[in-house]
Amino acid sequence: KEKGDAPRCIPLLSAAMPILPDQFPTTPALTLLREAEKGLVGLDQRLFQALLDRREETLDALDEFLKDEREDRLLDMTAQVFDLYREFRSPRALPFYTSLLKQRGDTIPDELMEAFADLGAASVEPLLALHAESGEDDRPDIVFLLSTLGVHDARIQALIEATIAADHYEGALCAGLYGDPALKPAVEQALTQVPEGPKSAEERKVLEECIEALGAPKAAHEVTPYGLLEQYPEKATPMFDQMAPEDVLAFFDCAEKEYRARA
Repeated sequence: KEKGDAPRCIPLLSAAMPILPDQFPTTPALTLLREAEKGLVGLDQRLFQALLDRREETLDALDEFLKDEREDRLLDMTAQVFDLYREFRSPRALPFYTSLLKQRGDTIPDELMEAFADLGAASVEPLLALHAESGEDDRPDIVFLLSTLGVHDARIQALIEATIAADHYEGALCAGLYGDPALKPAVEQALTQVPEGPKSAEERKVLEECIEALGAPKAAHEVTPYGLLEQYPEKATPMFDQMAPEDVLAFFDCAEKEYRARA
């Protein structure tokens, strides 16, 4: 400073006061989701219980949360969004599930197949629409997924019959999973087209096993509790080692002793 000037202080930047666990139940669900992806709240049972307790609000918040990808996020919350949808078991999850299906690698993850199957008949229309817009390489996977839903639909049956004709092995797997005896003639016809001999032994075997399976009652898909809370710790702290310095500073004066110490 020049002689006679008053001292000048540069204020230390700080973020808004953090949201503490005892505030989770009264904090809007969308705010909790956005704070979580910035690492400002811990991914623990307290957070998820607060979200689960407000089903419709949280489902609305998930719709909004998934609209955009924010640049200031520290975490990819895909797994946590999936967990919430699995716990809620709501058809509103289907656009999200379908987006994951489009992004899959070589195979469909078992947990995603189970998520579609848990929604049963509600999954049929979105998957049929996806099949219609998909390329030839992706369609067999979607037919396979449709076969696992435990829903009998003439359109699914037609797709499986077409698969049996084009690929006996893949078609037999789908028919066995679908479990409708109405597919038995198509499988029997395919078996007549497979020549005898060691080169065709595996193909004949799967077709024969499929015919046998179609003659027996098929158990319905059993929806079991997902158990989201069991997958997360009772308590977890924010991501102090990765968040911005000004966000860390905001915790220095918070009421949570453990948070202050970690900050």
